[in-house]
Amino acid sequence: MKLVASDPDIQTIVGRIRDGDIDLQPDFQRGSVWNTKKKQLLIDTILRNWHIPPVHIVSQDDSLCDEVLDGQQRLAAIYDFCCNKFSIDGSVEPHDDLIRSLHGCRFSDLSPSVAKKINKFSIRVLSVTDFNPEEPGELFYRLNHQVTLTPAETRNAYFGEVRDQVREVAKNFERWGLTKQTIGFSNARMAHDDVVARIMCVLDWGHISEKVTANKLADRYRSGPAFPQHIVDITSAAFESLGGAINSDNYQIRLNKATLWSWVLFIAVFHRLGGDRDNEVLGKHMAWFEELRLSMKGLGLENSPEEVSVAAVFNDRAASRVADVSSVVIRDIILWASVKMSPMASILDSAPLKLVEHVEKADRNVKWFSHNSFDFGLSNSGPESEMVDVALKESWGEIS
Repeated sequence: MKLVASDPDIQTIVGRIRDGDIDLQPDFQRGSVWNTKKKQLLIDTILRNWHIPPVHIVSQDDSLCDEVLDGQQRLAAIYDFCCNKFSIDGSVEPHDDLIRSLHGCRFSDLSPSVAKKINKFSIRVLSVTDFNPEEPGELFYRLNHQVTLTPAETRNAYFGEVRDQVREVAKNFERWGLTKQTIGFSNARMAHDDVVARIMCVLDWGHISEKVTANKLADRYRSGPAFPQHIVDITSAAFESLGGAINSDNYQIRLNKATLWSWVLFIAVFHRLGGDRDNEVLGKHMAWFEELRLSMKGLGLENSPEEVSVAAVFNDRAASRVADVSSVVIRDIILWASVKMSPMASILDSAPLKLVEHVEKADRNVKWFSHNSFDFGLSNSGPESEMVDVALKESWGEIS
């Protein structure tokens, strides 16, 4: 790996960002966690002509743009200021008469001389070239070892095919209607990328009987192999279908990473078993189930004991031990069994036999559980654990 130093000025850097030559990756690393005060402090530092830390950029010969490895938030703050998104704080200590006189000014309000001073401020840029896939990630880790990063943020620094495949799917979320407003959380801290990576892993493995750990994902990012294209296509189709289903019913669903993971897996397998791709039908099913489980406190007599049972267990396994094999399997079984209870039940009359058999197998598991326990405690023993054991012995969760 080589690091090539240069000292472009702010005007040059802002121009490259505007032209798309430098990718700030809005959802990269920790997301946009700098508040306005911190951005103003950076601009104050520049106005005082003080030093700011170098920026590390990854340059790849086959890429149309360079990617920021470290220093994304510094560059984003500078770019935002030059785009008039926030103003100067003239009250920052130590007191400076010039800066005080600029209090409240945005970039377009500055005199030509002050604007030139900012534009001509140089920033040390270290371009990373000729690297092995794991080297930028190791450099990123060492530069940020005192910063708490999520596993997904750390993985995103492993440059390679797996990272690119996951990012390509996650970048389409907004186009598919999967936003914070529709699913309940954004891609801050790369939460969307994390779900995409986990879905791709289990679809590639062909089963959910193995825990998807952060270490396994990191190894895949670091060393490969890349996911087969059909796995990428199945994953994309499932997320796109989820977006269509949610938006067809105009129902704002409040998910977390665990429940999003379960719904996308359900849809991917539903498609592979030949299920109807009518987003409206799927949307009504999702709305019914999510309203059921999220309104547990207000359940009335219209809800059967079986519905109460599955909703309570699903909620428990979506809030604790969420990534354990037992929780993943239980949530999956419940989503499939709920097909017979919801408005979606009508599709079973004309559905492919293998899909109907899948629903029936889930229904048998849930009925057995409902008749044996209403204890929704946090222990890993008892009927819940037995249900998982039985399901796995029956090859539940094998994705054909």
